[in-house]
Amino acid sequence: MEEPKLQEPSTRERILDAALELFSTSGFHATTTRKISQLANINEVTLFRHFKRKIDLFAIIMDHIKEVGLDARRLETINLSPKKTIEYAVFEIVRILEEYPREFKLMFFAGLEKVEGFEATFVKQNLIVFVDYFEDIFKQLQKSGDISDREDPSILAGMLVTQIHGIATARIVSDLSPLKKISRQRICQSIVDHFLSR
Repeated sequence: MEEPKLQEPSTRERILDAALELFSTSGFHATTTRKISQLANINEVTLFRHFKRKIDLFAIIMDHIKEVGLDARRLETINLSPKKTIEYAVFEIVRILEEYPREFKLMFFAGLEKVEGFEATFVKQNLIVFVDYFEDIFKQLQKSGDISDREDPSILAGMLVTQIHGIATARIVSDLSPLKKISRQRICQSIVDHFLSR
């Protein structure tokens, strides 16, 4: 019996994959349409038939990043207790960041390079929403007496988002990070315990 043939990626998919690879290793500004075309094994004219500008490629990849789960609004649909919500969010965000390292590195570069539209499409719509969301959760934990009311929920929320981002950065960007030797489970549980024992 013949094995089914795997479908070859379309030209559009090859272009997007090449762009993601280069944006995540070289950054947006250092990546040229010529380099994307070469990596996708097409000519530049073909690339421009599919995408008018390099920034259009970036925008589509950002939409893909939201689809894989890095969309803060998705957390708002979770119906868990405040403690379980913190635990779920920490484990889920770190998992997604580690399972999609190219996407994470692209965001890292985009933030450093101030790529056109990145702040409006990702920072304002996701990172700020994450902070606001966690601030509300910490307020609920204070009302229930689960954490001290001496803590500032907005500072706790900012610290939590920063810590998740920092852990992911250390584990994904650098192969020399000592955090690579520690399991994701243990790191995430430490973050949760730290913020819920206040």
